[in-house]
Amino acid sequence: MLLKGIVSSIEQAGVRVSLPERENVVTPPLGKAVHVDILQAGDKVIVAFFSGLADGIIIAKY
Repeated sequence: MLLKGIVSSIEQAGVRVSLPERENVVTPPLGKAVHVDILQAGDKVIVAFFSGLADGIIIAKY
């Protein structure tokens, strides 16, 4: 599943993303694909999820 989101915070463990399409729920820390540039809070991103909100990766910044 692909969802649009907004970077909420950046931590040592990964990037937390707020998901407006899911009532602004915030993900656990996620990794990002190697081709995704440096992220900052407020950046708009696309996240690919596999088996739940804890199992995802940021695949694009837009």
